[in-house]
Amino acid sequence: ADMNGGNQDVFFLDRSTGTLEIVSVNGNGEQGNDRNSEPVTSDDGLVIAYSTESTNLVDSNGDGIFDDDQFPFNQDVVARVPIQSAPPVPPTIEIDRPADGAVVTAGDVVVEGIASDDLSVETVIVNGVSAGLVSTGNPADPAEVAWSVVVRLDPGQQLIDAVATDSDGNTSVARIEVLAELQALVCDIDGNRVVDRNDIALIFAARGQPADGPDDPRDSNGDGIITINDGRACVLECSNPGCEP
Repeated sequence: ADMNGGNQDVFFLDRSTGTLEIVSVNGNGEQGNDRNSEPVTSDDGLVIAYSTESTNLVDSNGDGIFDDDQFPFNQDVVARVPIQSAPPVPPTIEIDRPADGAVVTAGDVVVEGIASDDLSVETVIVNGVSAGLVSTGNPADPAEVAWSVVVRLDPGQQLIDAVATDSDGNTSVARIEVLAELQALVCDIDGNRVVDRNDIALIFAARGQPADGPDDPRDSNGDGIITINDGRACVLECSNPGCEP
């Protein structure tokens, strides 16, 4: 760019921030006094080198000059500005099952989701347990994988954290919160986690009524109707001798 009294300078544009910085200056911040051109980055992408005809940029003892066999220019080559490497791009991850805020049965819970990355997803860890990864075969996203794992949840409000790591070690986290509830015991009608004579009495009192769905604890045989047979079966499930509370 010609922004130096007719002399040509070299600039660095940071596309992530939109900032423009002049490269062809010496240690005192003085712009080159002649033509500067042919900018190129080093192999590791961390510095800019360029060809210069300026006499006020090159140290007379050669300090700071790249060798001509590394950058094949006939003129002096000066390295000036370290380049900010692009920020790492972490993988993406989402939890599809269970849903955030869902009520689940305490114990072993299946957790599933999708993850992807610009390179590849190496691992997905859910509450400390490694998930299995399977390619989704998505032609628009070849790196996309489906993952699944079984984690154990205690009763109460529980967090599920899924951490995806890509081949460069970048990570992302997806988090949901669920309510884990104890599964109702068949024959435990009053929900106190004990099957006793009080529960048996409630079953007999409801004889002949339809069950309130497949999980009705009064319908021990699951035939959809509360009968004397359900009561008899639940006597065998009593928690204490004599069906005492």
